[in-house]
Amino acid sequence: MGSIQKWRTDLKAQLDFAGLDPTDLTTLDIEQIQREHVIDWLISNHDGHSKQFLRGKDGKVYGIDKGQLFKHLGQDRLAVDYHPNARYGEQEPFYNTLFRTVKEGRTEIDPSVTLRYIREVEKIPDEDYLAILRPYAEGRFGGDAGRKQAFYETALARKRNLRRDFESFYGDVLGRKDFRFDDVLDALPKKRLGAAEEALLEDARRLGWQGKALPFDEEDIEDQNALVFVETLKGRQRTVFKMKVRPEAEGKLMDALRKAGVDTASARVGEALPEDLFAGDILSAVKTINHHAQDQKYNQATLKKVSDHLKALRRLSKSDDQDIREMADTYIAWIERVQQAAHEKKTIDQRFETYLKKRATRTKKQKDAPFTVRRTKVRQPRREIRNGEIVVLDDGVDNSALFGGRGMKAGEQYEIDFGDGVRGVYRPWSNKNLYAQQGEFELVLPDRPDGKSVERAFERMESLASSGGRHARGYGAALSPQTGLSHQSRP
Repeated sequence: MGSIQKWRTDLKAQLDFAGLDPTDLTTLDIEQIQREHVIDWLISNHDGHSKQFLRGKDGKVYGIDKGQLFKHLGQDRLAVDYHPNARYGEQEPFYNTLFRTVKEGRTEIDPSVTLRYIREVEKIPDEDYLAILRPYAEGRFGGDAGRKQAFYETALARKRNLRRDFESFYGDVLGRKDFRFDDVLDALPKKRLGAAEEALLEDARRLGWQGKALPFDEEDIEDQNALVFVETLKGRQRTVFKMKVRPEAEGKLMDALRKAGVDTASARVGEALPEDLFAGDILSAVKTINHHAQDQKYNQATLKKVSDHLKALRRLSKSDDQDIREMADTYIAWIERVQQAAHEKKTIDQRFETYLKKRATRTKKQKDAPFTVRRTKVRQPRREIRNGEIVVLDDGVDNSALFGGRGMKAGEQYEIDFGDGVRGVYRPWSNKNLYAQQGEFELVLPDRPDGKSVERAFERMESLASSGGRHARGYGAALSPQTGLSHQSRP
């Protein structure tokens, strides 16, 4: 038995940390070493010497050779002087070398980075963690139930005490016996992005249409990931953050939107009305009339569907809103034209077009709300890939137009305008929406992904969270510096 691993050819000339002074490490190097430190203490691997890290040309660090996992579990210590492989003439763990330098005051380290990865471990349910360990335990202990149970209990205790162990460790390294991660978080500066996050953004810029998945420490986000990618609209690039809100967590976001005040009745001039649930069906009816003018094999279900719309349209024709009345009257006339053409077995020569709003509506911004919200039918960009880049052809087409003119659900969405070029869109978990669109949340920034643009995203998300009160705060926390973006331990 053996193993097959990817052979990396994208490494720096100095491919590991052998011979490097910790004071020469970059912040990105150190943050990724902190990630590996959490992993190795969790699995009791004390063989992480300087040659057990590979350094990519893109700045990524890869921890390798975890073959001594759990070898010293239960007898080991998390300390800069613990080196069980010294008896074999091995180098000390590189963590010892790095943190001794920190202890001597020759370099600095951010403990909150370690906490970020501790939290990732803490999110794993105990039963799931035990399931991960089971193949290892079965292979190592076989039928020895007693030793197997003792191993499970010790490994689980290591996972549960991870935060406490590292608080004691940092207390020794920093000379602060009462060290607590909470105290560090309170003292952190406003800057939210570390070097690891900056590297992820660089990946997003470089990868073009593929984008980059950014992990979030927030259970309200499905898969705890957001996709960030760059697209071009009318020659200008913008950044899109796309994620999916879990259905059980939707109430938090909807609280924020309702508190801001949702404009449910207005559309911008030149846009379809939110009340327009009819245009796609009428277009389909016109098409079946014209296509089957010779054989009269009309799609009867389509014709019945538009006829059924008459009742709702006649009700809307009595609306106080002039645009709504005009839309209803226009569509009623078109449906009657369809019915007449079917009866007379003729084609329809006129071109059907969706009614677009003609008159501006003055909307009020909710006092104290840092954004405005309006509800519309689902509209999303029509995109194509050109030379490896995403190009937006039309920034707001409905589902029927997007899917080739087929009669699709119009759906509903909430458009969030922060007033500075940043906007969000949320499509709720509703039967009105196509299943694939339910729970979609997008944040669009008029910039390329860099530190400044993502800081703006953080600020807008937090304003959305604060507007919704304590029940909506999870969305701000998802993008916070303490619990937010995290650099994955593997590419």
